[in-house]
Amino acid sequence: MRIRFRRGDDRGSLPMALLLTLVGVSLAALLLPMVVTQVNATRFDTRRVNALNAAHAGLQAALGQIRDVPERTECKPIINLLGLITVGGCSLIGVGLLGIGIDLVVFNKPNGLPCSPVSGSVGPGSTATYSATIRYLPDDPRRHDDAWIQQNDWCKTRDSSVSVAYALVKSQGTDQGRSRTLEATYMFETPHRNSDSGGLIDVSVLNNAQCMAAPSNAPGPGALLRMANCAAGNARQTFSYNEDLTIRLDGSPGMCLTAGQAGSNVTFQPCTSPPGPGQQWTLNDKGAFEGVTNGLRPTGLCFDLAGSLVVLSVGACGGVSLGWHAPPDGRPFRDIRER
Repeated sequence: MRIRFRRGDDRGSLPMALLLTLVGVSLAALLLPMVVTQVNATRFDTRRVNALNAAHAGLQAALGQIRDVPERTECKPIINLLGLITVGGCSLIGVGLLGIGIDLVVFNKPNGLPCSPVSGSVGPGSTATYSATIRYLPDDPRRHDDAWIQQNDWCKTRDSSVSVAYALVKSQGTDQGRSRTLEATYMFETPHRNSDSGGLIDVSVLNNAQCMAAPSNAPGPGALLRMANCAAGNARQTFSYNEDLTIRLDGSPGMCLTAGQAGSNVTFQPCTSPPGPGQQWTLNDKGAFEGVTNGLRPTGLCFDLAGSLVVLSVGACGGVSLGWHAPPDGRPFRDIRER
């Protein structure tokens, strides 16, 4: 028996193959721009994120430069016949008016403030870099326009009679052609970073959040200040950092944090007006709560931790501080915004 094949069995196969090939090529041509666009967008987003991280690194590098200035010292104010305040034997850089008294802050070296741009790389193997500029100003730059900032920049005027109270830091981060710019305001000698509304006062170096706490809602005289796990809204942890530089437990019958000698425990004592000895505390630019007398002269004694208690210590006032955060905020930069 012979099997015969029809000649028309494979008719139309070649056109169908060509059609399928054409459809595949067309789809590939349509999808290719979408894929390329998505890849480029991902790369663009990655570079933008890296640039933003680099800008943050620039802010921290500038902060290190600002804090690495020569040690500040105090000079005795002299009121002359014209009623002006002069400072003998010192190069005056900062004069800050507090709620009570006058705080004179100076630098040992008149040119101690760093004015050169701060630049560098984020890290080994990274393509991201930063460049930060610093301007020193007599008033909060957020209250003024760019023209005022340019005109009053201490790095340009070099006027030793000008009160330098703020540093405006602008940091540009760049990664492979993409850039992001952040601007932040730093406040020198900020003893009046306070809040009447009350809130938590925490310390930043512990692994778990620890906050100041009273042993009860209404502690008696001599009750010890303690540290405890932070709990927002807890009456025992709600403090007000007041205009007269006292730290008062909200809801208590007027109990303020009080301490005297080095090594002594910080306790609760009745608030007095004016504040009594050992009841005034400045949250300085190193993030340390330091005692002051008459709202003016630092005592050199700062809050330190001794287990779960808080004591006064000389070492806690140095470059390595606990980094206290008072309500509503006590962090180095008052604000960070993108330009």
